Amino acid sequence: MQQSDSILDKVISSKQASIINEFNPKNVVDIILEPLTDREREVIVLRHNLDLGGRKTLEKIGNNFNITRERVRQIENSALNKIKNLSDSQNIIEPIEIIFNQTLEHFGGIMSEEMLLEEILSLVGSTEENKTYTSFMLSQLLRDRFHYSQETEKFHPAWKQPSVSWENYEDILNLLIKIIEDFNEPVDLNRILSHLQKNYADHPQQSYFNEPTVISFLKISKKVKPNPFDEWGIAGWDLITLKRISDKVYLVLKKKDEPLHFTKIAQEIDKLKFSNKQANPATIHNELILDDKYVLVGRGIYALKEWGYQPGIVVEVIIDILKNATKPLTREEIIDQVLKKRFVKKSTIILSLMDKNKFIKNPDGTYSLKNV
Repeated sequence: MQQSDSILDKVISSKQASIINEFNPKNVVDIILEPLTDREREVIVLRHNLDLGGRKTLEKIGNNFNITRERVRQIENSALNKIKNLSDSQNIIEPIEIIFNQTLEHFGGIMSEEMLLEEILSLVGSTEENKTYTSFMLSQLLRDRFHYSQETEKFHPAWKQPSVSWENYEDILNLLIKIIEDFNEPVDLNRILSHLQKNYADHPQQSYFNEPTVISFLKISKKVKPNPFDEWGIAGWDLITLKRISDKVYLVLKKKDEPLHFTKIAQEIDKLKFSNKQANPATIHNELILDDKYVLVGRGIYALKEWGYQPGIVVEVIIDILKNATKPLTREEIIDQVLKKRFVKKSTIILSLMDKNKFIKNPDGTYSLKNV
């Protein structure tokens, strides 16, 4: 499922759209840092990874300049205060602050840092450079306008509007997790929203039960995550984490909802980019052979056993069908039942029925098992 349309369509005005469409994070930061001395600028660049060479420690920077760690800290703080208090910096950053604020508002007032940066940079490109410079603006120039929550064992780093309560967020998240656990299987966002609308229409926080807010709230939590089909589940579930090749095979068949050749399954796994490693058809075939969740229903074609497909050659399937029938069956009835259990051509079924050692064609055209 697509999360939302462009933020230009739903979040910002035409004037602000022009600002973000022409937004060049590096150029903005370069202009803001221009009033600094060469040393101040270099300290800021090194401390905040603006050269994309990795964030440098106070000690390492101090060694570069032959000064103490504390002196580096003083230079950094002084430089940041200088650019924050310059009116030119404020004029540059103010429209960007508005866009951050309205984006947060659209997504329920709280977003993971990753999602916030992705949305802000959706038009100009979410490159590593753009993320780094935009993150610098947010964390160093706008930090007093928004609240930052550091990464924990339970949550990804997040930003929120001051008016949004973290406790309120956790209450809603716990409800969303309970709904997912009650489904007890990966579930897409539409089903979660439908469940909320049907069962929690009178909830005091029902104004948060919309697509942008729900997906934003889920993305902050580490307890839940989506699989490649944008279905949400508990992070430890096999069909969410997908550590084993068998889980990937199962998920592909489940979503395609039809028998597939093992080479086609390998292709589908590659399309979903589960990893950078290309799926090996021979490995996929071995998994299909060894796991009883899968049934060979044609030449190299496999189905999920839970769909009702039956292993064995076509003759054996027909024998089983006639054994369980309460009366002789017509050719069309047999064909119909075999096709529900095997992925074969009708002609193969008709040829199998011609085995006179196994089947009797009755005068009325129906078929029975011989000697039964």
